[in-house]
Amino acid sequence: MDNPANSTMTDADDIDEGLYSRQLYVLGHDAMRAMAKSSVLVLGCDGLALEIAKNIILAGLRSVSIYDPAPATMSDLSSNFYLSESHISGKTPRAHACIDKLASLNPYVSVSVFDQPINLAEPDPSVLAAFAVVVMVNQPFAAQRAVDAICHKSDIKFISVSARGVFGSIFCDFGPSFTVTDATGEQPKTVLVSAITKESPPLSPV
Repeated sequence: MDNPANSTMTDADDIDEGLYSRQLYVLGHDAMRAMAKSSVLVLGCDGLALEIAKNIILAGLRSVSIYDPAPATMSDLSSNFYLSESHISGKTPRAHACIDKLASLNPYVSVSVFDQPINLAEPDPSVLAAFAVVVMVNQPFAAQRAVDAICHKSDIKFISVSARGVFGSIFCDFGPSFTVTDATGEQPKTVLVSAITKESPPLSPV
């Protein structure tokens, strides 16, 4: 499939407010416009990686590329809901086995398999340069460090996540130029609901 770097960028002002209405209320238009310009590479396609890919595709990024040449195994069926026994018998690479269903989630997002070989121990910076964000899922620690070093130097946002049974970890490196746009840094206000009434007209808050 086509490399997302060659795809046409989504018009940042052309946001389907009907499709993304709830997300717009939470994130705002500026964040949605930034997301609509972003290309993400997900390294891995196990159960956790599939859940991450599904969520970011539904969120409305410009493009999502999946890299995982490893063939599907029986253990994958316990967490990857897009895999079946037919993928195991055919020794289908996990990324290829899942890509059609992932692509069907959101027609606004370019979803593809990244087939260019990647040496995670010594990654080529030019391979990662096409992406704004790289997400590594359940990869060896040495590979995480190698990829993060390139991403940090190249101002590519880096996220690494791992799940080990009931335990998990996440690491984020958004680079030296990352800017926090929260103007106040204040915690959102919370209110406890102590009672619900059917009075009409409703009672005014105290």
